[in-house]
Amino acid sequence: MKSQQTMSPAMELIQLVKKNKMEKCPWSREKAQHINDWAWAMAVKGGFRFDLEDFGKPGSGIDEGLYAAAILEGNTSAIKAMEYTAKRKPFITRDLRPNADGPRIVRMAGQKQEGRLAVGFQFRWDDRYVTVTSFANDSSYLVACAYGKGHYDNIPTCKACGQKRYDLHEVKDNKPEKVYKITVEDLKAGRAAYRKKHPKCKLCLKPASEGQEICDCEHTCERYGCHKPIRSLTEGKRVSMGDGSPKWLLCTECAAREEGGK
Repeated sequence: MKSQQTMSPAMELIQLVKKNKMEKCPWSREKAQHINDWAWAMAVKGGFRFDLEDFGKPGSGIDEGLYAAAILEGNTSAIKAMEYTAKRKPFITRDLRPNADGPRIVRMAGQKQEGRLAVGFQFRWDDRYVTVTSFANDSSYLVACAYGKGHYDNIPTCKACGQKRYDLHEVKDNKPEKVYKITVEDLKAGRAAYRKKHPKCKLCLKPASEGQEICDCEHTCERYGCHKPIRSLTEGKRVSMGDGSPKWLLCTECAAREEGGK
């Protein structure tokens, strides 16, 4: 067992709760278990850092609700710890549909959203939106169901903000029209096909026309005081400035000085 000094911040919180939860309170065993669950949820949703082995021995399985919560809140250490424990590969897709059960914090890819999948998340597959219902025990595939048109359409819209109110939508028929078994390789192939059909400009990362490497925008060097026009890939490139910020678009001269000074 890890010592107090080597525990992750998440496990320190959970151990503190386990040690003090019954003090002066004669709660039932069921209530005590609820407190344990709340501690785990607080650590995950609060962004506490986890070590890889915090969720138990490899192969012991993970809580799907906590896994979804970790993705929702963007707790990367919790996500990786649960995937390590369950030996689950990350199922990453694009065109996620944000809703009451879906991801709120996902990486933006152009105008679409891209991120991990969990039970209850919806994403576009086979020209329709499907819902993840389960994962194979050996992480070889996920099961996603496509429901009838009324399952997703005719969803009430909030008059104040204009957003879809999935929490007010009553589904009349939960019987799926089609069930899919989708592997990680299938999702990778889908993303690759989309990137080929919808390429990004290698200079500004904005959408480019199919078959083109750069878009029609006017590109200039982003270094202060330079602003030299960049019309092709031979005249500039994106360079990391070493401060954790996104790469800058620099002309060849500024890029050479920046890379030479590292």
